[in-house]
Amino acid sequence: MPKFFSKKDELRILSEEHPDSVRVKMIGEQIVEALESDLKAMKSENVSVAHLRGLEWEFVVGDMPVVGAYCLAGGKIVVYRAFLEQIKSNRCPKIDTKKL
Repeated sequence: MPKFFSKKDELRILSEEHPDSVRVKMIGEQIVEALESDLKAMKSENVSVAHLRGLEWEFVVGDMPVVGAYCLAGGKIVVYRAFLEQIKSNRCPKIDTKKL
């Protein structure tokens, strides 16, 4: 269980084996892979994304009726199940890091 949640909130986090958790991790890893690939390709140190290098990303799913997701410091990503219901595809969109 992630250490960045309170005891109360831990009860609402799905297990890593839950299908929604597996889905979020798969999509998240696609996004991180694309981001890291683009970061390696950058020739100069772009201050707006330099802090993303070397993070240990962690993805969890909250079992709450919230349509949303957020990122905590250090690459901790929380996605709520109600948000997942709105997403039809498991494919990661192309990220344009030139706009970062």
